[in-house]
Amino acid sequence: MLVLQSKKGTLEQPGSLLDKCLLNLVSDPTENARRDSALKLMIDDIVGSHFLQKVMELASPKLLQTLFERYFCGRLSVLSMHPISNFVVQSLLSNAKNERQLKTMIAEIQPSVGTLLFKQRPGVVRSLLDSCIRLRAGSVEIMNALYSGLGISALDERKELINLLAFLMPYKEFVNADYDQLPFRIQGSLIIQLVLQLPGDGHEPIMNSFFAQAPDRMYSWCKDPSGSRIIEAIISSEHIPLATKRQVLDQYSNKYADLAINKYGSHIVDACWKVSDMPYKEKIMIELIQREMLVQDSPFGRIVMRNCRVEQYKRRADEWRERERSLQKGKRMFKDIFDSSSTPNKRSDKKSKKSKK
Repeated sequence: MLVLQSKKGTLEQPGSLLDKCLLNLVSDPTENARRDSALKLMIDDIVGSHFLQKVMELASPKLLQTLFERYFCGRLSVLSMHPISNFVVQSLLSNAKNERQLKTMIAEIQPSVGTLLFKQRPGVVRSLLDSCIRLRAGSVEIMNALYSGLGISALDERKELINLLAFLMPYKEFVNADYDQLPFRIQGSLIIQLVLQLPGDGHEPIMNSFFAQAPDRMYSWCKDPSGSRIIEAIISSEHIPLATKRQVLDQYSNKYADLAINKYGSHIVDACWKVSDMPYKEKIMIELIQREMLVQDSPFGRIVMRNCRVEQYKRRADEWRERERSLQKGKRMFKDIFDSSSTPNKRSDKKSKKSKK
């Protein structure tokens, strides 16, 4: 019902279903002790919390600000650790309506980021990252919060950022740990993948940390179910320049055949193939052909060979090259069409902002 009313534009009218469920908060937002007590109980309730999660999603910026100031401000850290209310907090954070709301939320949650990361509540941090990506704002603030939560105080310590997130460990514990015994954390992998999507140069802290690691160490990640997701996200990211990706690909030179026969590494080869130009694809192709028997003996390797069209290359290399040129030309044309169609919207957004001023 709330979704239908939202589509009709009647969600926040006085006397609406939402207004009644929130005990007239929409029509009369003045302080009301009885209502405030009831809504605070709803946040912790197993049924009421589901209702409030949907409210956060549908609420206008004004209503969300009222809810935040009245029932969450000053309580985010405590509510984030609760087994039920933390889901309401995640919905609140992931549905921040504007940059001002987002930065206010980051500022309040920052002192608790370490606790959230290491006490089974990383989803709260992920919710903030979701809003940073969606609103294209708050990148500096969320990264500072992560540095603080991970115990990174000096610039030189930031080189371990990718490790601290991958293993969800504070800096002091990591430097004294046995690296080879550290397990990857799925939630940490997901956080890294979100950081790579931050607008502008938001991905640079992760990439600087990546290149600060020993290449063999990063290569070992390619054969891990969680580590390979991180490497694949780096290679596939639309925000990372091709020149930077080429540096990543170069680290796997002479290792593509070994990656192809691994369950997880084969996905890395596919990702590298998709972002490579034709000369680099031929380089990968030659590596696969040189160790063809090894690759063909693996079910994962056979899939890679098929995706790269190795047999066609061996029989008719010229046809293979022509096909690759056509595919690359099509991709460039599609990108140009997409970019040209999105440019007018950006210009109109700027004009509308100027007119509002």
